[in-house]
Amino acid sequence: MYRPLRHACFLSIPLIVSVALWGAPAQCSRDADSMYRLAKEYHTGNGKPKDRHRAFELFKEAAEQGHSVAQFYTALYYDLGYIFEKDRKRAAAWYEKASDQGQKNARYNLANLNHYARGIPENRDKAFRLYKEAALQDHVASEFMVGLYYDKGYIQRPDPEKAILWYEKAAMEDHVQAQYNLGLLYTGTNHKAYEDMEKALWWWLMAALQEHVPAMADLGLMNIYLGDEKKSRKYLDRGYYWLRKAAFHGNAESMYHLGMVYHWGSGVPKDPSQARTWFQRAAEKGNREAEKMLDK
Repeated sequence: MYRPLRHACFLSIPLIVSVALWGAPAQCSRDADSMYRLAKEYHTGNGKPKDRHRAFELFKEAAEQGHSVAQFYTALYYDLGYIFEKDRKRAAAWYEKASDQGQKNARYNLANLNHYARGIPENRDKAFRLYKEAALQDHVASEFMVGLYYDKGYIQRPDPEKAILWYEKAAMEDHVQAQYNLGLLYTGTNHKAYEDMEKALWWWLMAALQEHVPAMADLGLMNIYLGDEKKSRKYLDRGYYWLRKAAFHGNAESMYHLGMVYHWGSGVPKDPSQARTWFQRAAEKGNREAEKMLDK
C-alpha cells in the first residue's frame, strides 16, 4: 500500500515583517501618521539614510498615539531584536494593541508567539482565535494555520472537511505547504473517507512546480505505485521524472526509490548498476533501506 514519504505538517512559519499602509488608521493624529511615514523611511533607507534606532524611536512615538501600523512595527523591533535583544513579552503587548485595531499581520505574528510559546506561555486556544481572525481577513498564511489546526486537532478533534476548506483557500493563493498538506489529506492515509488519489496528485503537482521537494518525492512515488497497479506507462513515466527531480534536490528517500525502480524494472529496463548507484547515494545520506539493499 502506498504511504507518503513525508509527513511534515508545515515548513518554518514565516514572520510577517512588513505591512502596507492603507491611509492613516482610524482615530490616529496627522502627527502620528507623519511620524510613522518618517520612521518607515529610516527603517528601509528609502528617502532617508537607514537608521534603525531613529526608526524605532519614531515608530514607538506614533504607536503610543494609537497608530496601529506603528504599533505593529514597534512589536516587530522587540520580536526580531533589530536594535536590542529580543523581548517577546513586549512584542506580544504591542502586537496585541495592533491586533485590537484589526491589523491582520499583527494577529498572525501574535498567534505565532502563542502557538510556539516564543517568550510567552503557549496558548493554542488564543493562537487559533487570532489565526482565524486574520484568515477571515484573507491572510493567506493564517488560512494555512487554521487548516493545520483542523487537520492535526491541536485544540479539538481533527476535522478533515474544515481542514480541506481552509487549506484550499490558502492553496489557491499558491501557499505551497497548504498544497502539499492537501495532497497528504487526499491520500486517505489518516482519513480514509477523503481518499482521492487524483486530487492528491494534482495538489502535489502544484507544490512540486513551486520546487517543494517533499511534494516531488511523494508525487514520484505515488505515480510509480499507480503505474505498477494500473500497468500504465503514463504514470510510470511521471513517477520516474519526479523521483529523479527530487533525488537531484538531495532527497534520500527518492534516491532509494529510484534504486528500487531500476532494481525491479518499474517503467525502465532493469539495471543493477544504476540501482546500486542510487542505493549508494541514498545510503550516504543515511537511508537504512538503501544500506540493506547494498548488503544483499
